[in-house]
Amino acid sequence: MRLDPRVVYVVVGDGPSRREMEELTRTKGIAAGFRFVGEIRHERVSKYRNLADIVLATSEREGFPFIYREAQACARTVLASDIAASREIIAEGETGALFRTGDIEDLAAKTLALAAAPGLRRQIGERARAVAAKDDPEHWVKTYAELLSQTVAGHPMPT
Repeated sequence: MRLDPRVVYVVVGDGPSRREMEELTRTKGIAAGFRFVGEIRHERVSKYRNLADIVLATSEREGFPFIYREAQACARTVLASDIAASREIIAEGETGALFRTGDIEDLAAKTLALAAAPGLRRQIGERARAVAAKDDPEHWVKTYAELLSQTVAGHPMPT
């Protein structure tokens, strides 16, 4: 694995794999290209998102990924796992980009290709913003509420 000086990964949030991720960047010799900032207050999320040239969404499953629409509304290029939820929101090469789910080599290659193509990122971001502007935020909330209801209905509360 090599380090590309044009790319700095900012990892926001904490989770059970954070220490493992930090150690892996050290052992691979690429730690200089990563910043692990931990959990941030919700009101600061937009500041981090707007610093990004590319927003990576590496989930293997999602219901309705708000982060995609939020990033698109900010004219950011989203590079997401090729899962059903991503394909509903991202038109490959038009309003974002997809990588093969779980394929770290494909993720790295597509990240580096996008990093090397600021004009393409700008075009994708502009098209994504136009699509996101047509999408009604009330629809986002309704869709999310429906997904939560379905989840709760499928998992009864313990007595």
